[in-house]
Amino acid sequence: LIAAASIGQVYKGYLKSGEAVAIKVQRPECEKIIALDIYILRQLSGTLSQMISLLRRDIDLRSVVEEFGKLIYEEIDYLQEARNAERFAELYGGDPNVYVPRIYWRFSRRKLLVMEWVEGQRLTSPTIPMEQKTGLVRSMVQCSLQQMLDKGFFHADPHGGNLLCTPDGRLCYLDFGMMSQVEQFQRYGILEAVIHMVNRDWTQ
Repeated sequence: LIAAASIGQVYKGYLKSGEAVAIKVQRPECEKIIALDIYILRQLSGTLSQMISLLRRDIDLRSVVEEFGKLIYEEIDYLQEARNAERFAELYGGDPNVYVPRIYWRFSRRKLLVMEWVEGQRLTSPTIPMEQKTGLVRSMVQCSLQQMLDKGFFHADPHGGNLLCTPDGRLCYLDFGMMSQVEQFQRYGILEAVIHMVNRDWTQ
């Protein structure tokens, strides 16, 4: 066992060809537990929305729960995660400072994901030289800006456990279960806001 989370566990394995792979296995009854949780949240959201409206606050909790449920169900579909990984690689894998593991479709299923094993260190590792850490942060910022402002398809969970420094110094992204999309009009809005901030155009 290499890593464990609420939805699944990750193991290291080897194919008959000798290639090392990461094997992500979904926990039993996971989908049933999530369905019950979402159902309870839906029921509570109606009552809470009424209470919030009494405070003159216009918050649609039911829509929040619906969006949350949509994201969670996408995250537990490992074939969707595999598609996300391949799309991420197509859009950003051309960056020489970024690495995306390869998916082994032949062995992957809805509750089982097999992908390339990547050797590397967590970005918080004390053995990574400070100069190299600075370069990794720069790569992450540049890639994040490209995701948010150029292509629009972005990794929505880039915490320390989902990022590695490869032996050759590249930034490796892991776990593509939670992704999202920034539409073009939203990207323009973000750019306009940044430009106004830089120019100190507060009234705009």
